[in-house]
Amino acid sequence: MEKQSKKEHIAKTVGFFLAFSIFAISLRLFPHTPNYAAIGALAIFSGSAFRKSWLALLPLTTVFISDLLIGFYEPWLMATVYVSYAAMFLLGSKMNRKSIKSLVIRSSLGSILFFITTNFAVWAFASWYPHTPAGLLDSYLMGLPFYRNTFVSDLVFTATFVVLYEYAPAMFSAFSKKKAIHTV
Repeated sequence: MEKQSKKEHIAKTVGFFLAFSIFAISLRLFPHTPNYAAIGALAIFSGSAFRKSWLALLPLTTVFISDLLIGFYEPWLMATVYVSYAAMFLLGSKMNRKSIKSLVIRSSLGSILFFITTNFAVWAFASWYPHTPAGLLDSYLMGLPFYRNTFVSDLVFTATFVVLYEYAPAMFSAFSKKKAIHTV
């Protein structure tokens, strides 16, 4: 099997990123289970594919585009969400895409980080909970059903993105070669 040129690798990576971004935006726009989204997985995948920290702006751009379409909300909460996704990108930059263990660990840590930071921000910046230790605990307890959805979607979509990125090109290439042989 021949090695991909750098240009081919960049084209493949950008192509997959764009396809996954369109999917992630679409998932946010259509009715879905709360917090069952692909943005966290996109951030983790992007970190593993791009690895340069300034490219964390790519998944953040995807979030911004979907927020433009959905609508903006409390600025401090939005900032916390964006910082959480940037941190998930950095987690992904340490992920070995060929290791299931690495994928599960990074995806799980990303979900936990997102849960802790965003629920803290809801408690700290919104008026939904009293600004007391009991209010903070309530914020986390009320967030648990959302955490479950975040955890499952981050794991499922990160695995899906990685599998498609790693194996789909070879499968399509093998399919097109097989088809070409049968049509000759």
